[in-house]
Amino acid sequence: MYIDDSAIQRIKEIGGDALVDKMIRLFLNHAPQNFQLAQEAKQEQDLKKLADSVHAIKSSAGNFGAHPLFNAAEQVERLAREDQAEEAMNEMAALDECFHKTIDAMKTILNENGS
Repeated sequence: MYIDDSAIQRIKEIGGDALVDKMIRLFLNHAPQNFQLAQEAKQEQDLKKLADSVHAIKSSAGNFGAHPLFNAAEQVERLAREDQAEEAMNEMAALDECFHKTIDAMKTILNENGS
């Protein structure tokens, strides 16, 4: 499960489906830019840029209970900040998979809400 249903439920309790939809749309509008920056950082071997871009992804993922994405981003960020370039770059594969599966899960939630 790429998104924790209980996290979505908490958001619904605060603002209903409209707030869930708004937050998902914000994620879908901004996270791909950060992911693209992370991909560029990987190509450039720029560990600071990598850490900063995946930090933004991690923060957003935490809002949704997207635990696999949060954990993958946290791992890449930690390795990048510790100057473990090879390990950080290797962990990007896990981040890539989690990112795309999380995006798919969010789109499913939007479809289920009729948005």
